[in-house]
Amino acid sequence: SSAASDVYKRQSRIRTDGDVEVLFIINETTFKYKIPANTKWEKGRRYIYNLLFNGKDITLENVSTSEWLPVEGNMENTIL
Repeated sequence: SSAASDVYKRQSRIRTDGDVEVLFIINETTFKYKIPANTKWEKGRRYIYNLLFNGKDITLENVSTSEWLPVEGNMENTIL
């Protein structure tokens, strides 16, 4: 385990109500960003969320999209 992975970790989850949350664990403190309710994603599109962490809160800077490019091979444990 590297020092960087001990300081910063990210995970996402889909809650039982259908909302999506992204959790960031920084220095053992968990910060949460909730994707706005009723967000619509188009099949075949890649969505990139640029988030800003100011040391206290996480805010959305912008969202960009592009066409999804197929990937071959084992993608297990890969974060894109």
